[in-house]
Amino acid sequence: GFGQLQKDYFSRVSKMGLKNPLIVGFGIKDRETFSAATEKTKGAIIGSAFIKHLTENGTENIQDFIRKARD
Repeated sequence: GFGQLQKDYFSRVSKMGLKNPLIVGFGIKDRETFSAATEKTKGAIIGSAFIKHLTENGTENIQDFIRKARD
């Protein structure tokens, strides 16, 4: 998961009132990290963990990967 330093950073940036939505694109690999990242942001991007899943499992189980990250 994310440490307090990262959570504090997300909070500070979310309070800046930026025009564009804040989306986290690092450290997202599962439901726990997705949930933690989206507490203070509008979304999260799962990149490396998804590529790793594809490499290890192919394309047949993509829906299972997404379901595990969201549920």
